[in-house]
Amino acid sequence: PISNLKLKMKKLLLIFSMFLAYLGSNAQALWLSQSSNFTDVSSGVRNICIVDTNIVWMSAYDGSGVNLPRQDYSRTTDGGYTWIANTIPTTAVWELADLKAVDANNAWAVFFKTDVSPAGLGQIWHTSNGGALWTQQDPTIYTTTGESFPNVIHFWNATDGLVEGDPVNGYFEIYTTTNGGATWDSVPVANIPIDTIGTEASIVGHIEVIGDTVWFDTNKGRVFRSVDRGHNWTVSTTNIVVPALAALDICFYNSLSGLARLYDDATVTNTVVETSDGGLTWSPITPVGNLFGGDFKRVPKVDSMLVSTGISSTSGYTGSSYSLNGGHNWTDIETGVQRGVLGIADSLTMWCGGFTTSPLSDGVYKYIIINPVLCGDLAI
Repeated sequence: PISNLKLKMKKLLLIFSMFLAYLGSNAQALWLSQSSNFTDVSSGVRNICIVDTNIVWMSAYDGSGVNLPRQDYSRTTDGGYTWIANTIPTTAVWELADLKAVDANNAWAVFFKTDVSPAGLGQIWHTSNGGALWTQQDPTIYTTTGESFPNVIHFWNATDGLVEGDPVNGYFEIYTTTNGGATWDSVPVANIPIDTIGTEASIVGHIEVIGDTVWFDTNKGRVFRSVDRGHNWTVSTTNIVVPALAALDICFYNSLSGLARLYDDATVTNTVVETSDGGLTWSPITPVGNLFGGDFKRVPKVDSMLVSTGISSTSGYTGSSYSLNGGHNWTDIETGVQRGVLGIADSLTMWCGGFTTSPLSDGVYKYIIINPVLCGDLAI
């Protein structure tokens, strides 16, 4: 076990040192445009699910401003050289909230119903063959009209999963499965802290998972945490006041350490708190540098390393940056370019969302390193 631990540490240090070597060299890092294959112009990327450095799934949203419900996704198995888009065969009143894949074949999508009567319902769909066929799972859950509203889904493997939604009768509606979603079991309300605030809701796509620990945040500045894959929950308050129509963001980089932040696009400011006890308590910090307001996520396998992106077309606060010390200091990758939701495999392989102007040219970006070429290189 000791030798295995040393080998793991050497591998982590190698990944970290490779990233630092790139930063310290004359190599240029950039986001390379890839075709999402979404046919609708102005398709945005709602979430990016990384399986490994080659297999990635992502879901779409309507970025045109009309906010039409979307049911489509795209998938690559070759590191983004080709993306194949498809549509999950539900009806047009359902909006794809979150998508999770565990390999090239198995993926789950959770939908909420848009403002079409009766509103406030949910659906879960699954594919086991890479999207060639989708089937709806367990239609007996998320059926409380006007209240049921699923936000996130997660699977640890092909059998064990979790889906979480807004409160019904004062308790967040949470289900778990151990058979790939063939059936879903309701988490007892005794295991979930009650919504004593009222009108509390969780956020579409907002979930953090490290090992068996799961966190989600709410519109009331609270963070829910489970250390047993969603079967039992505790809650803490960040003491951040979240305005109406705004949302908290959380990002954990190990099972105990993470950040919660509120970004205000009108003033281009971040209110940030950090935790070192898994979210039981929170303390304010003041980041130095550009912590962009679009998205921020941890870099797996490199403790304390985070990446942020900015997509605002209103304030113009756009670009991308990274932190090597848990979000206290940020260094720009670039500025002045819209970069959306992140999906990160490791320090050298990551994607971020964009907007589709043509299904043949763009819509998603992959982070790449261009190595310097010596002037005397005879191959040139």
